[in-house]
Amino acid sequence: MASSTQFAIAKSSPPGSSTGISALSTNASDAGAMAEPVVSPTAAGGGGRLRNAFGGVLCAFTLLLIGVLAFSIRLFSVIKYESVIHEFDPYFNFRVTQFLSKNGIYEFWNWFDDRTWYPLGRVIGGTVYPGLTLTAGTIWWLVNSLNIPLSVETVCVFTAPIFSANASWATYLLTKEAKGTGAGLMAAAILAMVPSYISRSVAGSYDNEAVAIFALIFTFYLYVKTLNTGSLFYATLNSLSYFYMVCSWGGYTFIINLIPMHVLLCIVTGRYSSRLYIAYAPLVILGTLLAALVPVVGFNAVMTSEHFASFLVFIILHVVALVYYIKGLLTPRLFKVAMTLVISVGLAVCFAVVAILVAMVASSPTKGWSGRSLSLLDPTYASKYIPIIASVSEHQPPTWPSYFMDINVLAFLIPAGIISCFLPLSDASSFMVLYLVTAVYFSGVMVRLMLVLAPAACILSGIALSEVFGVLTRSIKFQLSKLFDDSPAASGESSPESSTNSSKSENRNEKSETAPKEKPSKKNRKKEKEVAESVPVKPKKEKRLLALPFELSVMGILLLIVLGGFYVVHCVWAAAEAYSAPSIVLTSRSHDGLHVFDDFREAYAWLSHNTDVDDKVASWWDYGYQTTAMANRTVIVDNNTWNNTHIATVGTAMSSPEKAAWEIFNSLDVKYVLVVFGGLVGYPSDDINKFLWMVRIGGGVFPHIKEPDYLRDGQYRVDAQATPTMLNCLMYKLCYYRFVETDGKGFDRVRGYEIGKKHFKLTHFEEVFTTHHWMVRIYKLKPQKNRVRGKLKKVKTSAKTSSTLAAGRKKNPWQ
Repeated sequence: MASSTQFAIAKSSPPGSSTGISALSTNASDAGAMAEPVVSPTAAGGGGRLRNAFGGVLCAFTLLLIGVLAFSIRLFSVIKYESVIHEFDPYFNFRVTQFLSKNGIYEFWNWFDDRTWYPLGRVIGGTVYPGLTLTAGTIWWLVNSLNIPLSVETVCVFTAPIFSANASWATYLLTKEAKGTGAGLMAAAILAMVPSYISRSVAGSYDNEAVAIFALIFTFYLYVKTLNTGSLFYATLNSLSYFYMVCSWGGYTFIINLIPMHVLLCIVTGRYSSRLYIAYAPLVILGTLLAALVPVVGFNAVMTSEHFASFLVFIILHVVALVYYIKGLLTPRLFKVAMTLVISVGLAVCFAVVAILVAMVASSPTKGWSGRSLSLLDPTYASKYIPIIASVSEHQPPTWPSYFMDINVLAFLIPAGIISCFLPLSDASSFMVLYLVTAVYFSGVMVRLMLVLAPAACILSGIALSEVFGVLTRSIKFQLSKLFDDSPAASGESSPESSTNSSKSENRNEKSETAPKEKPSKKNRKKEKEVAESVPVKPKKEKRLLALPFELSVMGILLLIVLGGFYVVHCVWAAAEAYSAPSIVLTSRSHDGLHVFDDFREAYAWLSHNTDVDDKVASWWDYGYQTTAMANRTVIVDNNTWNNTHIATVGTAMSSPEKAAWEIFNSLDVKYVLVVFGGLVGYPSDDINKFLWMVRIGGGVFPHIKEPDYLRDGQYRVDAQATPTMLNCLMYKLCYYRFVETDGKGFDRVRGYEIGKKHFKLTHFEEVFTTHHWMVRIYKLKPQKNRVRGKLKKVKTSAKTSSTLAAGRKKNPWQ
């Protein structure tokens, strides 16, 4: 009797409740088995709250460790070398930050820099993305307000590692919205170490991507958060985060095209909701207005083709919203009539908007797209029409080994992450898949955009690892519990009576579950339907499907740990060796130890101490930022590459014979010419290897420069088989002048052969400085010779010669 009463209590309790558990455990004790302690609802609730609190503390501590890991793994450059700015572009950002911290924000917006692009100059406030500069300037102001005496250079060096920790935490938030806390922690830990992101965020890499990747991930997080909650507050924060991204990097166009693609995907697949509208509409309106406030963007936010997709999807979204609104108001018959009207008007509006956009696009020579955007859509566009873009090494397509170098084992985990996103498919998980697909395409076009692929690869890999670990640990727990339940030591002496009672209770339980379905009450039909749907039959089925053998589960976990170990070792190696060396200081190892090549700073220091402040220095555009920042001298071109004609002029001078080159440089008031040469020490990124790009860019503006004149049977050579045009051009002479004196043969270690023309003299240039390892050579233009006035008879007899000279002087030296 007691047993049936206890079963009735268990039957009336919801599945999994503490009351049912206590009743069943009491029933089991009456049958002779070991009784479990009775857990009251209050104790169960308190234990759950304690468990949640402990889990929250552990999660916060793990995130703190991930942030420390992301920051510390990027300090190898400072530990192995010194606290110095890396690469080329960061030197311009450092110089701008120095100006901002010294002169203030208003002077920064109105700064006209006359030390770059002579004689044109450059308006810095209107041509730079200010996000990085304002961020570092704000950090410098805050720490100095707290009486922490940090220099601007120190703040700039450590800005990228600080924001890498922020990016890891943003990755956790984004992944958590899609697949939970475990996947978020896993993705954050992976991103903290991924080599692709380390390459752009080591200490000293003070470039726009240092803060832009954090802004990119955080904008995606707020978009997904708004999708899940439908909160207008998060939608507003999303617009502000997008504004910060626009301030930081030109890659913001990826966001303003990816999110409309996802919105359109949701509409097409029938997943429209009010949350989707709230997530997208404020971003287009408020985000576009804020983007137009950035001087370098301005009206491009509404006038260029990169932004048109967001406006078109915005219109489509409102048409769909109107259709759903009308459907809720009208009867089905009236709805069909209204749909006909709405579709007709909507199509007319869409055709009108498309016609306007087509007219605007057709009026532009590039169809409203920038050169870099066209290069992404058509990978062959830059090589055909804009060689200045194709000449940049980071704009080249990546090779397959570069994928393994930058994302390593994540390439094998991504497919499993994609499958996990479809089980089940939600708005957030579909966004992750779309993000990955687009990032894979763009990374295949430009190796620089491997940086955009890295967060997507980390998120999908984190989801895959979290799901696999979840399956394996659940299988081990299930197998262990099954083993302990079947062992005599755990269950005591089993008796037939206990098994009979347990089987009877199971039969009664099944009957009690099926009884309400046989004779449902009209009053409680809805309630009983919910109870019947909540019967834990499906979880038992899932547990049977997901339970793996104990040995297989343990081996799987061990294999994943070994795989993670290989990934950590590779990431640490990449951070310490591959990406820690600054380009301004080079090192190499040989049998006699470590060699340090500090020629760049040696050359810039010579320019700073041995030339006048107003002297102009000509070099290829790669070294413009460094020359201005470190030598404080005026340059003709720099890394901004905004004026193709000016760069083509320098390329033409380098490709011309010595006299013609002297005339071009003299017309630009150039006093010194700087070239980088690696033939003595084996430095491959020198000007001889870049020379064909100078020829191509110069020939694109000045047609008398032709690339075939510098090739022998289609091959670029500087040995005895080189063409006369190549052997007599200024670049060859400035690089190989006196080079034969080094070893007596003139053997070029980069090209792998002896040079063709070994003994020659310079007539219009003189060597003034060559660094210790011959990596940087500086030449000075010789002054124009004074005219010697002859006798009157000689002037008369040489009238023809003087007229010829006069005609030569009037001729444009660039042609």
